[in-house]
Amino acid sequence: MTMNREEKLYLIRQASRVNEIGEISDGFHTFNSLYNQRLYLWAALVKAYKDKAWKSKKHNDGTPCFGGGWFLVGINTPAGDYTYHYELEYWGLFDCKVLDKAPEFDGHTDKDITRVLTLQPRYASHWVPVEEELPPKRKDPLVISDEVFIHTSGGHYLSAVYDHQDKEWIDVYNIETLEANEVTHWMPIEPPRKEENK
Repeated sequence: MTMNREEKLYLIRQASRVNEIGEISDGFHTFNSLYNQRLYLWAALVKAYKDKAWKSKKHNDGTPCFGGGWFLVGINTPAGDYTYHYELEYWGLFDCKVLDKAPEFDGHTDKDITRVLTLQPRYASHWVPVEEELPPKRKDPLVISDEVFIHTSGGHYLSAVYDHQDKEWIDVYNIETLEANEVTHWMPIEPPRKEENK
């Protein structure tokens, strides 16, 4: 059956109403569900690092976010800012300092989400340069360290262990060795274990 242009447009409009973008699903989650989860996860991270977090109803140039009704909330990480925009109804969800204007935008994109991995755990005091010290061996027959965060010369942040026998780093997720000169700093993932009183 041949349809005329009006009939085709009608069917397209009907299909678009049924398949609202927010309700498109992968079979487990809709876009709306995932955005809602991101909202609360970001609020939790902001709360955990409230000394580094901020929110503002204005961009750096003084203009209201999206013309008004929105705000920007960000965290200053060692690798740079990471931010999201939210509607004003969620303003109270973010427990952090309020700025009159947001910091200058540095051009970050969704690919820079790994910046949040550079936030130091609260128990860690600093990144340790590998030329000063290497992570200690575990107290078992293995000759590797506990899992630690590492920073590479290429600007990547990974979880790894140090093999004291072969003197090499091992990426624990990809199970591959790293060139010794690739790793510049490391930091504990867990607080130092305390010996139990006997």
